[in-house]
Amino acid sequence: MAAPSSVLLHELAHVGALEFGGVAAHLRGFSMGMPVGYFWNFEDLENAKAHFAVPDSVFAIAALAGPITTLVIAYGGLLAYRWSPNSTFWVSAFVAILLRMVGVTLNMPRFIEGSMDTSDEAIAAHFLGAPLSSFYWPSLLVGYLCIFLLVKTIGPEKRVLFTLSAFIGGAVGYFSIDTLANLLIFKPEVWVG
Repeated sequence: MAAPSSVLLHELAHVGALEFGGVAAHLRGFSMGMPVGYFWNFEDLENAKAHFAVPDSVFAIAALAGPITTLVIAYGGLLAYRWSPNSTFWVSAFVAILLRMVGVTLNMPRFIEGSMDTSDEAIAAHFLGAPLSSFYWPSLLVGYLCIFLLVKTIGPEKRVLFTLSAFIGGAVGYFSIDTLANLLIFKPEVWVG
């Protein structure tokens, strides 16, 4: 449950920041928080900005709200585990940051070539008028630092077991819940424009 919970909180942070900024927002699918009637890319968000007559900063803050939420979950879980070595804290932190870092890392070619227009970091940079990768490289650094610190907190004899178990459990948990929620709650239209 750690994986779907962290993803849902990440997306709800986008929705909450958009709503707080005056933009009607919703979950278009279990893992897709965005303005009502628009998709999470530069073009649609520019159109949403004009429609809702809000400043660029609303979309920059909303874009960063999700990744910041994920980092709070991950580093919070790391601190909780250091304070009280309960494996639930470790697994929750590891799964949250690992899911995020896999997605961010897979986007690297699009960031390098400058064609990324859908990631949270790129959207924040776009609406702040900053270079596309302004938040991308710091996001990678802070995320992988958290993974490193989490792995270092586990004794050497348990590192591989903990890491593989959390990775497999997190992936199965996320994709199972995401698929079920999209089929049963949000219905198949979440996958089409």
